[in-house]
Amino acid sequence: MHCKFYVTKKQVLGAGTTMVLLGLPWVFGSLAAIDASMESVSEYLEAIFQVLFVSFVGIQGTFLFIFHCVRIDAVREHWSSMFVSKKSTNSLSYTKKSSSTNENIN
Repeated sequence: MHCKFYVTKKQVLGAGTTMVLLGLPWVFGSLAAIDASMESVSEYLEAIFQVLFVSFVGIQGTFLFIFHCVRIDAVREHWSSMFVSKKSTNSLSYTKKSSSTNENIN
């Protein structure tokens, strides 16, 4: 029961993080789209919201990759197994072959 609660808590936290990550830039985008001719909105504030919108949209992919790939153990293990140096496994097999060849010669 405790494990199920932990998994549910982790899923809710992940969903909330994703909602904020995907929703926050669009809040900035809608605030940037407000017409600057309105007296209450200055052109500087509009420019700030535009910069925030572009910045947050630009880093969304990076954060999604971190939250949904890097933080998951199984995905990390798979990626690390793909990028482990092939030379180390090849040199081990070469060492095994050469030692067995040496044993056959002796």
